[in-house]
Amino acid sequence: MLNLAEPAKGAARLSARAAASLGLLGVAAVTAQGVIDLVVGLRAQDHAAMKVLFEEIQRYPGVMPVVYTVGPPLFYVGLLWLTIQLAAQRLISAWHPALVFLGTGTMVADLDLLPLGALFFLVALAPLWRTAPGVGPHGPERTPLGSRTST
Repeated sequence: MLNLAEPAKGAARLSARAAASLGLLGVAAVTAQGVIDLVVGLRAQDHAAMKVLFEEIQRYPGVMPVVYTVGPPLFYVGLLWLTIQLAAQRLISAWHPALVFLGTGTMVADLDLLPLGALFFLVALAPLWRTAPGVGPHGPERTPLGSRTST
């Protein structure tokens, strides 16, 4: 998606790189959270021991904001930013970022709605799985994804 959102030069290129960087920081935070969960789950004998281990890890300075509160949402910020940029470049339609926003909001509202939020993401990002006409090794032509070019 970054290759599509990253124009050849200028502020838009900087914007795409900043969005991708934020998203990757979010992915790193979620990965760290998953590793912590797995290690604690494997080391603890019972639920009470898990609670003690989690508290021990979370006492380290910076762990709570980086791994649990501030870090993970950066993925959603970066993803939304990139889809907005693609829509601004008219490579995707405006409803794609709206679905990403709706999916994020759904997941934040209730963790039981994660599958619904994932469905919104799937619908929003599915056109990006296909290669746009004219995309080559030097980047995309500025044609909307899913549009057909006449021959």
